[in-house]
Amino acid sequence: MNVLVLTSGGVDSLAMLNYYKHKGYNCHSMFIDYGQLARKREQSSFRKICDILEIKHQYEVTSSNIVNYNTGYHRGRNAFLILVGLMNLPFESGIIAIGIHDDSQYVDCNSLFSSKMQDLLDVYESGIVLLETPFVHWNKSEILSYCRLNGLPLRLTYSCESGDEHPCGNCLSCKDIEGEMF
Repeated sequence: MNVLVLTSGGVDSLAMLNYYKHKGYNCHSMFIDYGQLARKREQSSFRKICDILEIKHQYEVTSSNIVNYNTGYHRGRNAFLILVGLMNLPFESGIIAIGIHDDSQYVDCNSLFSSKMQDLLDVYESGIVLLETPFVHWNKSEILSYCRLNGLPLRLTYSCESGDEHPCGNCLSCKDIEGEMF
């Protein structure tokens, strides 16, 4: 089975790539540069994670003219990422996976959102492309525990929306991890 893991270079991406790889899936990883402030650091982490996990199928997509309010938050971001993944799907049928999880403050990180996005994918693909969110009922602590239990290199990840060298501690991504990273 083919899976396209939408990969930001963060903790959730690292966990998901490992999750699917160990389940025996043919893993494809896609990084999408949509003008996010952290894109350079995220992209660097994406490449390092794919290399260390030996993910052979790596894709990088760039989109321009996305409005950036310099807050790190983008309306419709996860829907956009899923649809860009669909538009650039490197196989005919399989799974698109995204690392949304429970206890996030983002409005598009829940099972209702996942269900609605699957409905949209079905409009285009009639059930041959599935959306999976394997951590949708996990919180960030559980994802971090999964990474530690599996000996995954958390040091390679980048999970801050600021794009600064050191996490800002104020964005929603930083607040997800607050005090738990190392």
